[in-house]
Parts: sequence; structure tokens; C-alpha cells
Amino acid sequence: MEVMGPPPQDFIMKGNRKGKYFDEHFKPKVVPNSRGKVRVPGSTSLDEVFKGADSKFIDLVKHCLVYDPRLRYTPDEALAHEWVLEGLPKHIQTHHLKLVENAGDRNTSKNGSHNENPEGYYIAQPKNSARKNKNGGGVYTEASKDVHA
Repeated sequence: MEVMGPPPQDFIMKGNRKGKYFDEHFKPKVVPNSRGKVRVPGSTSLDEVFKGADSKFIDLVKHCLVYDPRLRYTPDEALAHEWVLEGLPKHIQTHHLKLVENAGDRNTSKNGSHNENPEGYYIAQPKNSARKNKNGGGVYTEASKDVHA
């Protein structure tokens, strides 16, 4: 909350322990932490936290920290962010965007919402990775496991 400010009232209302952290007017209870420091909601900006960081990186973090999960970046949206793409070599950008696009297609429901089926959400299937088992003998692969976000 120090960086992003207090959450919206409707978001607070959904919490089971809202009385512990918010007063009856849904204002945060500001108390010192274990070291005696008082952290005031909305008192620090992401620019201050990431001094000198690229503004596109700060934009990515800001979108990942949105309280409402319906409005927050999905992993696919974050992976397709301009800051991430700029850091990739050109020959990898095309492949990366295809993976992100394909994952988005698999996880978009008929009505266009991408957050309705989090259990089925995955970015990409890993390549075969062979490892020895605990006893040192034999090899098994993990090609069938999905990488969950």
C-alpha cells in the first residue's frame, strides 16, 4: 500500500480480515512495523522504489501490481510488454510473441475473458528435460508437464 495506495473499497469489502487493517470508513490503519517505521499508503512512488530504472520497466511493474486481478496484467500480457520485448534479440522476439499469443488463445474463453479458467492456464510446454532419478539409475522426462503461471 505504501507504493500503490490503499485498495478500492469494493476490494476491501471482500476481505475476511478487513477490520484488522482498515477502519470503519475503509481507511488503512497506519501503525508502526516491528522496527518502528510507519508506512503511509501512497507515500512512495515506483520511481522512488526503482531509482533510475527505465520508465517502461516501471510501467510493467505498475500493471503487475494492480489490486483487481481482472485489471492486472496476465502473465501473457506482461511477457508481451514493450520492456520485455526490447530486451530480447530480434530473432527470439518473433518466437516469444508466438508463444505468448498461442498461450493467450488457449486461455481465452468464448466471451473473451482471460481469467475465468486459472487452473488451465499455462504459457508453454517445456522441452524434454532428462534427469536421473533419486537412486541414480534410469532417466525420466518431464515433457508432459505444463509450466503454470
